[in-house]
Amino acid sequence: MPPSDEPSSVRYDMFSSTSRSMTVALPRWFLPLHGYPLMDTTPPHAFFYTLDLPQLERPWQAFKLVVRALTCPNMTQPVVATFRVPWSNQHTSVVIRNNEELTLPIMLHLAKPADWTQSSPYITLFLDSKCRFSVQIESAPVDALAQFVRLFSSQLVAYVAAILLLTLREQLLSLSTDQHCLLFHHALLQGAKPYYILPAVKIASSAISWGIVPEMITTLFPVPNLSSLHHSGLDLLLLPLFLYSVAFALTFILGLVAYAAIVCSGSTLNKFALKFVGKL
Repeated sequence: MPPSDEPSSVRYDMFSSTSRSMTVALPRWFLPLHGYPLMDTTPPHAFFYTLDLPQLERPWQAFKLVVRALTCPNMTQPVVATFRVPWSNQHTSVVIRNNEELTLPIMLHLAKPADWTQSSPYITLFLDSKCRFSVQIESAPVDALAQFVRLFSSQLVAYVAAILLLTLREQLLSLSTDQHCLLFHHALLQGAKPYYILPAVKIASSAISWGIVPEMITTLFPVPNLSSLHHSGLDLLLLPLFLYSVAFALTFILGLVAYAAIVCSGSTLNKFALKFVGKL
């Protein structure tokens, strides 16, 4: 502390080795909507807390820490909450200087490495010792959805392409057998059903990733995405089905939009398409 004429103060908190440290068991997915209370009220003159989060391992586990001032006529010291992740050097801090509610997002940027054996993510709380607070953890479903979008949205392009190819295949088969080309949505519903595609792809990718297939054969194939997802801690059993369902719905909606655009302004789209093809 540099020399100064300004008044200074020192805060201290006397406690046992375990009374200011808590281990919070977070679920793999979501907490109940009403949240999980950690402390209904802090003890008198409590200043420091550490919250260990050993079950926080996957990026889609999204929560928020909520700290509310219960009895605080005059907050003289700021309240600081810091979330730290050791394996990625991630840290997030929130500071309040009045009786406002403190909300700290709890999300991972990177999943826990498979070989990580050191400390787990944790939260440090610095409170105003003259006040008393309630502390709880709540689910953050919007943040969890945002994490899914951040992690897996890039894969939707490949799923949409696969669905369009299956739809085209169904139209070509109908044209060759019945001399009739199915409409886009009819072909989509009949030819792009995932129940016979996804199990085969999942089994084949798992066989290549887990070494079931001889190495001489695996060298003929590119490294499947399942292997990289597994090593990065992002593999989910139902992830392909979820992404395929989202891509299927997206393709269906885009088809409706294309039909509506053709009906409303077909000539304009035709001219635009001809100009585009003419430039190729």
